[in-house]
Amino acid sequence: MGVRGLQSYILAKCPDSLVPVDLTANTGDKKKRLIIIEGWSCLRSVYGPHMDFICGGQWQEFRASIRRFVNTFQTAHCELVVFFSGGIEEDMRCEWARRKSQTQDTVNMVMQGLRQRGYAPDRKHFLPNETHPQVFRQVLLSCHVKVISTPYSTDKAMVEYAHKHGAYGILANDSDFIMMNAPRYLSLHHLRISGNTISTVIVDREKISSSLELPLSLFPLLSCLLGNDVVNFEVLDGFHKRLLSDSGEGGEEKKKKEGIQLVTAVTDFLKALDDSIKMDISGHIAEIVKQVLPNCEKTEEMHALFLSGLEQYKESNSSVETDEAPVTKVNVTVVEKEKPKQREKVEKKKEVQTVEAPEEEVEEDKDVQQITDLVGETKIVDEPSTPANDEETTEDIKTEEEEVKTVSSGQPVEEEEGEETEEEKASESESEKDEAVPKKLVTVPAITSKVLQSAKTAHISGTLNTHLYPLMCTGTFSLAPLFEDAKDKDVLSSALLYRTARQRIYGLVFGIGRGWVKGDSKRQRSTKIDTQREVTVKEYIVNGSKKNLAEPEEVAAIPVHAPSAKQPPRKPTPHIDRLWIGMSAKIQELRRSTLLAVMNSNIPSFCNPSVIANEYLLVCMVLRYILTTGNKMLREYELDAFLATALSPQLHLGPSHLYKINPGQRLTSRGCSLAHVFVRGVETALLANDACNYPINLRFCFIGNFFDGKLFQLKLAQARAGMSLLDVCDGELYAVDYLRHLRCVITEELPRSVFAPPPPGPHHGRSS
Repeated sequence: MGVRGLQSYILAKCPDSLVPVDLTANTGDKKKRLIIIEGWSCLRSVYGPHMDFICGGQWQEFRASIRRFVNTFQTAHCELVVFFSGGIEEDMRCEWARRKSQTQDTVNMVMQGLRQRGYAPDRKHFLPNETHPQVFRQVLLSCHVKVISTPYSTDKAMVEYAHKHGAYGILANDSDFIMMNAPRYLSLHHLRISGNTISTVIVDREKISSSLELPLSLFPLLSCLLGNDVVNFEVLDGFHKRLLSDSGEGGEEKKKKEGIQLVTAVTDFLKALDDSIKMDISGHIAEIVKQVLPNCEKTEEMHALFLSGLEQYKESNSSVETDEAPVTKVNVTVVEKEKPKQREKVEKKKEVQTVEAPEEEVEEDKDVQQITDLVGETKIVDEPSTPANDEETTEDIKTEEEEVKTVSSGQPVEEEEGEETEEEKASESESEKDEAVPKKLVTVPAITSKVLQSAKTAHISGTLNTHLYPLMCTGTFSLAPLFEDAKDKDVLSSALLYRTARQRIYGLVFGIGRGWVKGDSKRQRSTKIDTQREVTVKEYIVNGSKKNLAEPEEVAAIPVHAPSAKQPPRKPTPHIDRLWIGMSAKIQELRRSTLLAVMNSNIPSFCNPSVIANEYLLVCMVLRYILTTGNKMLREYELDAFLATALSPQLHLGPSHLYKINPGQRLTSRGCSLAHVFVRGVETALLANDACNYPINLRFCFIGNFFDGKLFQLKLAQARAGMSLLDVCDGELYAVDYLRHLRCVITEELPRSVFAPPPPGPHHGRSS
């Protein structure tokens, strides 16, 4: 993102502001140069122009390119810190929706050309999906590069981090850094790496200020009047047309020289403002808005919008790495039952405990803090330990009690249920009478502070999926478009295909469909499912048919073991605290079974590690999920093509070999759509894997270990042409046998009708 038209203006009118710099030059200082990198911008540069993206991605080459990039900087005595953004702020939602709508138009254009000509599109149409930044982060961490993920946008956090740690500069492709007081803005667009030489340019904001004859203090307002991430340029469209009309430029000329003419016109407008307004922009925002948007009816809304746009450029003392306790906006209403026999006891306890309550609260806070510290350490550890099972159950029960005690205001409420007597345990009739007692509703956070703190720690360090922590805090989820053919009605949009899996992930995170906890002395969990908790997540998805992307879809979280949103769960949802804290063998099995349930794969064959090797578990889960959704979008030979790709020995010959693969003379839109549907399925499974605390070890989660886009298109073309499995599997008999084994496991208990019918023609499938 960035400031509209500013880059074009600088290149055309301020070439002196681009100061060449050689990052490999020896400065005589033994201290390494600290360079802050904006991850999303860098991703486009690291995913090289020679790499295919329409076929599904070349992931091993992407990993090799990242390693070369990091190694070159490390050889040049540079230390890297890479920032990644998390969720989308509400102020930036309109701009996000506008850009994603443009992206969807690009996807439709590319897929139309693919249907008509069958050729791969130009590199300029490359669109990263959710898997690209996840792979980028993991490879950077394996190269010992510090990664920081922010809950929202990264610009302000990067500038604050750079000042705090004395960074040499910020390497990015975002003109917002020109508006900020960044130490040095290094242009990623001008970055050139040749051998061990790294060169780029420093964008000198002082020289830009001199060229514009505008003080630096007015740069934030210049950004807001040009259009940035907060103040959408569509809001300013009338203002821009008026300025360009006054300067003698028509509509066609505006399109040709939009950046240069617009920046000049807005700069002249700023110079004409009264000095009193220039001295206190925020205090005179009403006058500025009145001049910019004289016919606007929503004046208060526009005032808030412009103030928010200015605020993003102000410096603050906060840091993304602070110990500030995270909070969630997602609340649920739970039922607190009060037993008739205990009402008098509760009233007496209230009188007695009024003096003792503060001490108990202090002790409880200490216990919670100790558990929080423990969670922060154990969340990112892969090596299991073996605490006692009764301790895990105790932690689980404490979490249940904490949720009932904590109201939305954060103040503890009196626990009125108390301890059950022996008579109450033995009598079922009395329990039926209890149900007739009026229920007391208590509003509590949908997720505990222990899990939130653990998720924040893992999110900032880059070890957690970037979608998970913003989901916990805001209850929102965003998905960008993929290269999918919206005209092909036989292939469902991946955003809709994996919605049920996402709903189960929401249910796991927010505790939908968990089991009740008995109040007896044994403190055991009941098999009765809690049906009172309800959470709705706002999904912002781009699926090719949705028009207004700024308006979310309300999606209900469902229990993990529910077949669908309309069917009841088979058994209770496990508590996320147990999955994140416990390390016993029983908890490890629970993590795996929970992940399998999310992906429609909770059958005996998948639960047994000896049946499916760990390196192929993700592939099998995603393919079985596609078959069990009832959409009949996958044909039998297409299933074989995915499995043959995962088992192909060509994956182990290195990225240089995969680069030389020719997927065929003509690509099909269906084949490319299926590849991207599969990639999104892997990303969904990895999101569930993070939510379950890594039942699949991270070394088996790299998509390049079992998938390559060009190789898949080659296998798909061979299978579609009717070649034998032996030929599709590169003549390897063991691969043929294991492919048949995996096919049997994936289709276990499924009828043949789950497959889509073959296309018409003489060759439409394999010869087994």
